[in-house]
Amino acid sequence: MKTKSRFIKTRTKQNPFNLKKYLTIRNLLIFLLLVVLYIVIPSYTQAIILIIIFYPISMFTARLSKYVRTMNLNLLESFTIFLSIVYGWKIALFFGGVLGTYIWMQVGMNQKTMTNCLMTYFSAFIGQWMFTLIPNSFLWAYISAAMIRNLLTFLVFLLVNPNIFHNLNHLICDIFKTIMMSSILKFLYDFLLLIS
Repeated sequence: MKTKSRFIKTRTKQNPFNLKKYLTIRNLLIFLLLVVLYIVIPSYTQAIILIIIFYPISMFTARLSKYVRTMNLNLLESFTIFLSIVYGWKIALFFGGVLGTYIWMQVGMNQKTMTNCLMTYFSAFIGQWMFTLIPNSFLWAYISAAMIRNLLTFLVFLLVNPNIFHNLNHLICDIFKTIMMSSILKFLYDFLLLIS
């Protein structure tokens, strides 16, 4: 029922937490398919679910980092390194390479975004490589892979845009972002080990 108001039309007597509209046959079949896939191939199902979660977050932070030019708030490389450590470089290359390039194309392509695409490809390989060098510590493998990626991005950005203060600002933001994301992704890594 709609109430008539001069300025605002509001709905009355409707439950905002109506779960019946989500309990459909289609949603039930999707849920059962995910359960069967999780039983048959649990690691790939976890990777698909994480990609579904990471994609909108990466899209939002990429758009945000385009509007806030003084800071690099993009989490695409962090998620790519995480996926390469946990599931290998192939899944990380799909997320960082294919979906990451699509994200940057949606945001807008320029020299810096093309450089970010290149470094995202590199992040897929460096994460698994660092985890093979440091096999028992996710935290040190993630931080070292992210720091190598940050330093290489800084050096490549100097070739693309020789403004050293702007590039140093991006490097410092990337270092703080790596430190902040390491604790969150370590918690997620421990949770994935617990349910596997």
